[in-house]
Amino acid sequence: MLILISALAAYALPRITDTSVQQIQSGRDDVVAAFFSAQQLAMVRSSGVRLITSSSQVDIRLDSDNSGTFEASESLLLGGVQYPVSLPFGVVVGASTFNYDRLGRTSAANLTIAKGSASATITVSDSGYAN
Repeated sequence: MLILISALAAYALPRITDTSVQQIQSGRDDVVAAFFSAQQLAMVRSSGVRLITSSSQVDIRLDSDNSGTFEASESLLLGGVQYPVSLPFGVVVGASTFNYDRLGRTSAANLTIAKGSASATITVSDSGYAN
């Protein structure tokens, strides 16, 4: 009987509850991880590093030729992740650009990440830390 109830709950619960919050959290985790990676990369490279958010994607680019243009071909493969990364589950984020200096600093901003009527805020400090 207990097995039947457990199986029924595992099947029915996701269909009854709103999963938007968990989906936003998953997308938020992807964006915050990209901020961390961009900050760490900026502190170990002499080339400029740029993080770009655009509706459903986040991208990290390294200005490998020091032209200051950050071409799409300069998107990185970091830790097995090829950028740009598409956010999961139809989650969207506001469009922004963050340039990092050699100390891992960038401009402070708040980004809103959303799906439907649910949303969350990512706070980026001028020290480059995002949470």
